[in-house]
Amino acid sequence: MPEDDLPETVYHYTDIHGLQGIYEHGKLWATNSRYLNDTSEIQLGVVTLKTRLLQGRLELMKEENDLLNARLDATEQDREIPDTTDRESEIGTRLKKLQRLLDAAERVSKNEDTYVTSLSAAPDQLSQWRGYAKDGYCIGFSTELLRKGMGTDFDMRPVAYQKGTTDDDVHAKRTHELIDQLMDDIDTDDDFSTEDADWIVSSVIRQETAFVKDRHFSEEAEIRIVPNTWRPPDLFTPNRYGMVPRILIDLPDGAITKVIVGPGAHQELRIRSLIEYFMFVKFKKDDNSSSKPKIERSIIPYRDW
Repeated sequence: MPEDDLPETVYHYTDIHGLQGIYEHGKLWATNSRYLNDTSEIQLGVVTLKTRLLQGRLELMKEENDLLNARLDATEQDREIPDTTDRESEIGTRLKKLQRLLDAAERVSKNEDTYVTSLSAAPDQLSQWRGYAKDGYCIGFSTELLRKGMGTDFDMRPVAYQKGTTDDDVHAKRTHELIDQLMDDIDTDDDFSTEDADWIVSSVIRQETAFVKDRHFSEEAEIRIVPNTWRPPDLFTPNRYGMVPRILIDLPDGAITKVIVGPGAHQELRIRSLIEYFMFVKFKKDDNSSSKPKIERSIIPYRDW
């Protein structure tokens, strides 16, 4: 799914406590990527980036060697020696840039992380009910209103599920583009500090690798919200991983368009409870909101009780 072709509605699977918090506070949580359920978060994209940098260096070194051999052959055969000075100089500059990028990528990959809000293009999906919302709820958000509410502070786009490193892979193509961007941004001047190189690489790693995920999660059709710049956490919440850092994303009025009540025990009673809840509790609780989400029932005939 192209990033500019997002669905009209995106979804978030949660339990009753998550639903209440999102609705009454009018905020989404973005979680530090180190605490997500995919243990390869961020690092998968970093590894791909470093691999491509190493491939680029190998290709340049091979070309440099070919130019040297061409000069030697011309000398041995008493032919005119080709003038490759400009190209050799260009190769040397690019090799220096690649090495600075590799050094910076190695440093920042050990500590880099970001904050992620996970949504989905797939409503009422059994695997997500099982994984994230047993006896829970699927909240539908207006994509347009989400984007308007976030402004330029956050980036929202589909995840690229990595299937390999071939040129026809979506993420591989994006990685090629990243290398070009980094090579344009970085310099080899003596006054170009290590901190500058780290900042450039970490900015790209933070923003771009946050949208890369292992192919085994592709069924989730994930759409992510990621901050465009680094920011400190707004709060910490306790769970089995410890104190998890999170940041908050404000939701505009009307952003929650529907709530799907998931399969499970007491579904009819849970539907009835939401009807009453939305009747008496306002969005953001104390605001003058008049919008009320539509309530729907999961059509999946699943029972685990």
